[in-house]
Amino acid sequence: MKMIIRLVLVLFAFGLLTACGDDDNLTYVRQVTMYGTTLGHTDLGTSDLVLLNSRTGEYIRTIGDTGYYVNGLAYDTTTGTLFATTSANDPIFPAGLIEIDTATGAGTPIGTGLGVPEGDAIVCLAVNAAGQLYGWWEAGEDDLVTVDKVTGLASAAIGDSGLSTGSQGMDFDANGILYLVNSGGEVYTIDTATGASTLVGDIGVTAHHGKFHPLGDYVGIDQTGTGDPTRNLIAADLESFEILDTAPTLDYLHTIAFVSRWIPVSM
Repeated sequence: MKMIIRLVLVLFAFGLLTACGDDDNLTYVRQVTMYGTTLGHTDLGTSDLVLLNSRTGEYIRTIGDTGYYVNGLAYDTTTGTLFATTSANDPIFPAGLIEIDTATGAGTPIGTGLGVPEGDAIVCLAVNAAGQLYGWWEAGEDDLVTVDKVTGLASAAIGDSGLSTGSQGMDFDANGILYLVNSGGEVYTIDTATGASTLVGDIGVTAHHGKFHPLGDYVGIDQTGTGDPTRNLIAADLESFEILDTAPTLDYLHTIAFVSRWIPVSM
């Protein structure tokens, strides 16, 4: 995927920083890891946690079975935890919050469920810089909620978004602005205090369960469902609303998350 490749080239060009410390030769390299989960479905089984190439979006390997139908995915940098929500159709833990072990892929339920009505779910997850977990409640509300990382419960809707949503993606950018990309490509910012939405542009295509690459651009998945297994990643600039690139990825890929770490290297 050209856009992700470009970003990683920028990372290696500018991602080395001289550390402030006793060792003048110590530098830090920014390492970006890209996780994904496959579609959980009665015909496909439970979702697998997979590792993807953060430069190209290509499949590298399957880490393990989560044991659940994963619906939303987000990495919390404040705790080093990969959180996920489960589908309303999950046969074991419907509409719940789980923690996923990035070494094994195994999911662990948190609490007894998100507390939404039967048939509803929290379909997207995003974490802000302070570690607050947010979700998107669908289909009963189409609104923003907070999610408690300890109890697993979702709050009531923060406010009326005014939207009808589907196949959407939601994430915070580097400036702490929460974006939602709706089915078809309409781009909104969401006020985390009121839940209100503001239309800011349109990228013209679905970019489902998207996340911001650690160096800036939004990356989402072009489709969902079981009808066609093929998936492509869509890289988009949410300031100019341009599609920067598309590239094939793993069949039935359903969610993605980026993890960014600074690794010390002696020079």
